[in-house]
Amino acid sequence: MAASSVSTSSTTTTSTTDHGAAVATTTDDENILMQGYLSMKVSKGKRFRPFFAVVYGGTMFYYKNELDVVPAGSANLGGCEVALSPDEPKQKNLFKITSPTATLFASASKPEKRDAWIEAVRQGITLPAHAAPPKDYVPAEKKSIGFRAKKTLGSKIVGSRLGKQSLESFVLNDHVRSLIRALRKIVEAESSKESADFIEKSIIKLVMKVYFEWSRKTISTEDLMQIDRPLREAFNLIDKMYRTSSRKKAALMKENFLRIELCFGEVFRMLGDLMRPHLRPVILLQTRELIPVFRPVNMMMMQQVVDIIGSASFLMRVWDLNREDTTGHFDENMFALVNAMTSYTQIEFHP
Repeated sequence: MAASSVSTSSTTTTSTTDHGAAVATTTDDENILMQGYLSMKVSKGKRFRPFFAVVYGGTMFYYKNELDVVPAGSANLGGCEVALSPDEPKQKNLFKITSPTATLFASASKPEKRDAWIEAVRQGITLPAHAAPPKDYVPAEKKSIGFRAKKTLGSKIVGSRLGKQSLESFVLNDHVRSLIRALRKIVEAESSKESADFIEKSIIKLVMKVYFEWSRKTISTEDLMQIDRPLREAFNLIDKMYRTSSRKKAALMKENFLRIELCFGEVFRMLGDLMRPHLRPVILLQTRELIPVFRPVNMMMMQQVVDIIGSASFLMRVWDLNREDTTGHFDENMFALVNAMTSYTQIEFHP
């Protein structure tokens, strides 16, 4: 591939979980300047798609799935330019990489991530092009015909309207629903209805997908209890701060907010590690709506959720909005959120 070109040729990936092929993960390498999920498109007129992108030396590779060995495409960065790009109605925090022959547009989950990607690409522009980064092969578990039949039957139940209602009423109990509802109101007041809708739908989808894998026994109760620990630590700290220091400026408690950010980051890191082995493609178009598979878009969704509501900056803004509220409406929502967190921490889970 010539320098300064953006390659969009498709390749056949070798990562699956249902057919026993090999899957892979990117190794630690000093040539990796940045990696993570981006929503991307090449040239105007084509729709954005989620990709796992890696700036590796002077080349940016993007994969359909972070476990794929072969990239779906690449951009040799030599001679390219990188710059901010105006936001689109459904894509925010955009930047573009322009070569003499094509333009690649990418959307990050928040401005800080976008700026970090731009900086990584700028570094890559000064470096020589590289072949795709090496991957560590991990053999995928083979599934029996009986397992596949069971999965398909369970998927149809989950996919049906009645099945979804039954599962949601079981998994999304009153404590979880109260927590999501209160969080939604806080996000809407701090940001926008659009962001609140995204957060609510994303959390519900993630909860349902995790529950589905747990019900199939591909993840264990012990796995979930590991994730529960940092979540409880964050909730307990928020509860303590609200009860004892609700009138304090957020800046005076920045250390606490950074600790909460670390806890939420740990929750989503562990959740990502837990669900990553279950990344798999939807094989049949007619079953697309029936199988609640965990896809790359879900990994990107998790990243966006934690970037929005798990950051210290968001938490500090919410705290000061509550402190400065003179109507009592925001504090009412804040009280409901903290109360829901407290109720959650009083639930005891057992393996």
